[in-house]
Amino acid sequence: MPTILADNADHAAQLAKLLLDEADDPADVKTVTSGSTIAFDVPDSLAEAITKLAEPKKAPAKKAAPKAPAKTEG
Repeated sequence: MPTILADNADHAAQLAKLLLDEADDPADVKTVTSGSTIAFDVPDSLAEAITKLAEPKKAPAKKAAPKAPAKTEG
């Protein structure tokens, strides 16, 4: 069961909402307060889902501009 750490109290609140919104069952999100920051124990499937949500979206690859034809002297 992965543990997801919050950076601070504000982040913990945002993270808790996100985890609970994505969880199949709210009981799957367990709060851990034994460390210096708030953390959440979640099932593997929920951790994977959250990781996918957190990954930055990749911008579509830009096509290279066509090269201008070489000038010929004539």
